[in-house]
Amino acid sequence: MRSLAIETHVVGDGGGLTLPRDDIIAAFSNAGVDLTFTEGDAIDVDPAQSALTSYEDLVADYRAKDRSFGHLIIGKLSPHPGRDVVGELLDLASRGVAAVYTSSEYIQAAGEDGLAQTAAHELGHMCNLSHGDVSTAYQSTMERATSRTEAVSDAWAFAAAEAKTVEPAYYSAPARIPACYPFALQARSLLNTLSPSQTDPWGSPFEHTGEAADDTWRASCAISLRAHSSPCRVGGPLAFDLLVRNTSEHPVRVPFRLHPTFGGVSVRVHGPDGASHVHQPRTLGCSSRSRILPPGDAMRYPFCSLRGPSGGLFTRAGRHAVAVTLAGLGPQPAPLELQIDPSPAPSPEARRVTRWLTGGARRPSRPQHQAFTAVVRGGALDPATRAIAALALYRRARDPDSAADLWRHATAAGAPAAVRHRAVVLEAMRRRAADGLSRAMIDDLIDAHLDPNLDIAVAHQLQELAG
Repeated sequence: MRSLAIETHVVGDGGGLTLPRDDIIAAFSNAGVDLTFTEGDAIDVDPAQSALTSYEDLVADYRAKDRSFGHLIIGKLSPHPGRDVVGELLDLASRGVAAVYTSSEYIQAAGEDGLAQTAAHELGHMCNLSHGDVSTAYQSTMERATSRTEAVSDAWAFAAAEAKTVEPAYYSAPARIPACYPFALQARSLLNTLSPSQTDPWGSPFEHTGEAADDTWRASCAISLRAHSSPCRVGGPLAFDLLVRNTSEHPVRVPFRLHPTFGGVSVRVHGPDGASHVHQPRTLGCSSRSRILPPGDAMRYPFCSLRGPSGGLFTRAGRHAVAVTLAGLGPQPAPLELQIDPSPAPSPEARRVTRWLTGGARRPSRPQHQAFTAVVRGGALDPATRAIAALALYRRARDPDSAADLWRHATAAGAPAAVRHRAVVLEAMRRRAADGLSRAMIDDLIDAHLDPNLDIAVAHQLQELAG
């Protein structure tokens, strides 16, 4: 039997829920994995709301200090705006850290059973299992949260019946039915046949980015790409909108999030020298929500990134093609043609800010934060990069006046939609935590910074924050 050692870290009071360890252990034991839990250091401040630490910081800390365990964080709020993200593999590079978010709508509705199911699912990702490692006969651990509708007891009954008909089944009957779903045969087989470097935490990279999601909606929708309005320059970001319009005569259920971080889509950039690279997200998030798109309506999914395979994304001037591929069958959007212009020689300060951003924007020291903020306020950065830097610094700002100034830069003209959307939701969360958030405040944010015809999901997240 293979072994999996996990250290747990609870944020605050864990949302008032206790991780059902025995249920998760039973599900993994059924699949031939001896799972053990050890209680690790608590996390006093919620990384999703703290200016002092972030989930990225925690991943870096665990990677540097302790690789003898995989690390599971029992978080509260997700770092992604909204309450639809239930859990996340936070470290695609080596699969060492995962998180579940107890304030998500799925876990809030399902309680500790939902917490057990989500934790088992994220630990499955840590073991290199994907959303495709499921069964067509019954619902299983690696199903997306939106697909977990079958009674858990029925799923275990189907899994037990299946195990009698296949060899090897990699199936050990549990002493009792746990609260989480069983692993499907394909998942059990992978857990027992992949090499330890492929399944153990802190091993090989996660192998399934861009994996297929439910794509039935695409037959009813027109899909297109729209470039960000600001000029593209060497050293600058790639920013565009993926537009989905319902061209049918009936409502269509579309993904709430469509981005490499949430699977189902990949972004490839082709340079003028013939070289190309695929954007690699740092995390894999799992959302519990979809969206009904009425006939004729459209929804945009903004994308923005500065990171290339070795630092910056655009390293030379010339024509570039951006191809966005949606996994599975169905129409694909036409590639986006971009002219990347030469960039004036950046100042040493601007280069330092860009290196900080492409390196993951880890927690800056107070002097660094002040120096980077001065660069944002100056004219050394292009508008899109300035907005990205302002948002990263806004999240770390301790002084209210500095935070307000950085937020204005993050939402200014020239800011990519992805940056502006995140800044608006984070500001709403900050106001709610500080002195309350009214419906009038939300309406003002929507009117000033969103397109009500396209930014449906973001407007919905803001309205949820107001209660």
